Amino acid sequence: MKQRPSEKAIELVMRWEKSQGRNPIKLKEGCDIVSSGRHIEVKSKYAKRPTSIGLSFYNMREFRKFKRYFLYVVFLQKWKKPKLLIFNKSDIKRKFYVYKVASVEFNKRFLDKSIEIKN
Repeated sequence: MKQRPSEKAIELVMRWEKSQGRNPIKLKEGCDIVSSGRHIEVKSKYAKRPTSIGLSFYNMREFRKFKRYFLYVVFLQKWKKPKLLIFNKSDIKRKFYVYKVASVEFNKRFLDKSIEIKN
């Protein structure tokens, strides 16, 4: 059975967290992963040129609830290795537009700061 992009992204983030010496645990409710006290929301983008990502009202509630909240965006592309972009809580406060849902628009500067992760 083929993996959904969100499941693939969570799997990659779990591996990334382990490679950084942390202990990730996949959750069924709330944020996607808790890893050594870090609450991580994982979003996947499967596009040639991703332009934006959004956080729902529920995601923003989680963001306000936890001090160590992170947003990991995984860019999945068939022809390239996946890339990871990490936002910490202060990044989210500065870079996301907060309305009913929050969003950030990606430009080349964001994508240049992404980390290549092993598939």
